[in-house]
Amino acid sequence: MHLRVLHLQIDCLDPLELGKFWSAVIGGTLLPDNRGYVLKPPEGQVLSILFNMVLDHLPADGPRLRLNSVEGTLKTEVERLTGLGARVVRDDARGPQGLVGLGEVVMADPEGNEFIVESSDAEVAAVEKALQAGDDIDLSGSYFAGRPQDPTAFTVARTVIEDP
Repeated sequence: MHLRVLHLQIDCLDPLELGKFWSAVIGGTLLPDNRGYVLKPPEGQVLSILFNMVLDHLPADGPRLRLNSVEGTLKTEVERLTGLGARVVRDDARGPQGLVGLGEVVMADPEGNEFIVESSDAEVAAVEKALQAGDDIDLSGSYFAGRPQDPTAFTVARTVIEDP
């Protein structure tokens, strides 16, 4: 036997407003539900999000939603999300300096629920390409300091970042 994941549940004071925020963030269709609102995912994504109305909401201190920028850069995505009402909690951009701003940024939605946005696939691919080409990348002061600069080093390091 096994379990099936139904949805991610976010407890909140105003399910409609928080649902609108997240719909603008990831796309999809926001629908009423007997517990609040459900954001049905856009094509290509599988997990729906239930915005569950509670009267005594405190932001979760548990697992965080991890998002990957589909287009653009980490910087432009953080700027877009800030414009939608999110705030930066911690900026952990810890990638190679001067090439691309790799890393992740911990943000909070309008009700204080934290989530993580990480570098786009294009940014990661650019660093992997540079490493494979043998380009000299300054890793001093970054998460990758002291790690070997071989084609697999960055992929391995990114896996550690994604799955702490």
